[in-house]
Amino acid sequence: MLPARANTQPAFGACLGDPTRPVAMPAGLIVLAIARDRIHAITRFHTDALYPRSGLPESLPEPAAPPRPDTRRRPGALGYDRR
Repeated sequence: MLPARANTQPAFGACLGDPTRPVAMPAGLIVLAIARDRIHAITRFHTDALYPRSGLPESLPEPAAPPRPDTRRRPGALGYDRR
């Protein structure tokens, strides 16, 4: 999620990764309509042309894959020793 503004309203851009591409691509500009101190409405625009107009990049580099959890059994890993 990337912070943005649209017609003076708070907004954010979302990007999704694609395993066939090295970059994450736009998944929509989400605009929050605020009334008093609450979100009154949420509108999603899926028009790529709105990204640059809202100050958002047209793509993002994919982050490195998160480390895989260590699934090897270790003594005491589950709170007790198996013996």
